[in-house]
Amino acid sequence: MNSEPTDIWTQEALETHRRGLLRQMLAATGNLATAEDLTQDTLVVAYNNRHKFMPGTNLGGWLRGIARNMLKRHFEKQAREPVLIGEALDILEQTAAENEDRMTDDGWHEHRLSALAKCRAELGEKARQLLALRYGKRLGAREVARRLRLTVTSVNVQTFRLRAVLMACIEKRMALS
Repeated sequence: MNSEPTDIWTQEALETHRRGLLRQMLAATGNLATAEDLTQDTLVVAYNNRHKFMPGTNLGGWLRGIARNMLKRHFEKQAREPVLIGEALDILEQTAAENEDRMTDDGWHEHRLSALAKCRAELGEKARQLLALRYGKRLGAREVARRLRLTVTSVNVQTFRLRAVLMACIEKRMALS
C-alpha cells in the first residue's frame, strides 16, 4: 500500500518541480519541444513509480535522477544516427585524401570535401577543437569532456549540434556549386 501523502502528486504540487525539470531538459537539449516531451515523460515515469519514492526524502532530487536517466536514453538514441553521419564524413574525407586518383570525373567527392573544409573553417576555435578531439583523435565524449573541461552532456549536445551545422553547411555549399 502506498503510504506517501497523495497531495505531493497533484499537478499544483509538482508544478515547481516541472519548471525546474523543464529548465534542466532545455539546457541539455537546446530544443523546447524535446525538453517539454522529456519533462512530461519524466513526470509520467515518476508518477508510475511513486510507490518507490520514500516519503520525507528529497522529491526534487528523485525527479532529477529520473530526468538524468531520460536524458541519457534520449542522447543514446539521438547519437546512433548522427554518429553515423559524422563517421561517414570522416570516411569520405579519409578516402578522398588516400585515393585522389580514384575519384570520379564529376568531382562530387572533391566538391564535398572542399565544402567540408570551408564549413569547418567557419566554425569557432572551440568547436573545431571539440571536433578534432572527437573525430580526428576518435576520443570518447568522456575524454573530450575531461580535456576541454566540459560536462559529458555538453560534449554530446555540442557534437550533435556541430554535426547538424556542418551537414547543413555542406548541403548548402553543394547546392550552390
